[in-house]
Amino acid sequence: VRVRPLRKGEVLKRGMTVLVAMSIRTIYLHKISALAKDRVQISNNRGRINGWTSRANIHGVAEI
Repeated sequence: VRVRPLRKGEVLKRGMTVLVAMSIRTIYLHKISALAKDRVQISNNRGRINGWTSRANIHGVAEI
């Protein structure tokens, strides 16, 4: 998997696979399952929702 930095002003879309830092020790490579203003909901491939986070916590986009 190749991950590139999130570009400034890049539009996030449902279904994108992103690198998310939920905390210092918790980093996910998950899909965006929903969007609401400056928040994104992330989930895994099995449909489990991991929760909501700020767009500021998205650090990269997977290039598949």
